[in-house]
Amino acid sequence: MIIFTEKVVFKGSTYRLEICQNEEFNESDVTQVYCMLVNSNSQLAIVYTNDSKMWVLPGGGREKGESIMDTLRRELKEEANAIVYESTVKLSFIQKVYKIDEEGSSKFEGIQARYIASLYQADEFESDPDGDILEVKWISADEIDTYLDWGKTNDLIKHCLLDYNKSRIKTIDK
Repeated sequence: MIIFTEKVVFKGSTYRLEICQNEEFNESDVTQVYCMLVNSNSQLAIVYTNDSKMWVLPGGGREKGESIMDTLRRELKEEANAIVYESTVKLSFIQKVYKIDEEGSSKFEGIQARYIASLYQADEFESDPDGDILEVKWISADEIDTYLDWGKTNDLIKHCLLDYNKSRIKTIDK
């Protein structure tokens, strides 16, 4: 189900994003995987990219033959030097990405899957093998708007983070 759509300009191209929850999708259409990685202090990991000069969630493109979970594991290790409790990995939402050409026509580019998971272990960040990630930072839900400039998606991330943290507290209390 589409929650909302947004138009964004990234690296000179215009895209339409359909943000969806509770929607089935074909795993082969997933081109990128990102994680809302949550530590024991209920903080979210973000990474600063040299390429786009902005803070983003850790994650990235799938390599040939990788499953979504393989991509998630690899990207978190490369970009944040982190490992998740795999039993906590949950799909939060997907972004269907459409590139808009000069005539206004849209072409489906793929799906970006956004997961949320609990941190198992994070060692000090040294460097990203691609050289793109310069820094890892842990932020609270209240700080999301300071670092991420993603419009309504920021509100969705905050909502997912707060719901996830509530469910973790209930699990601990049991």
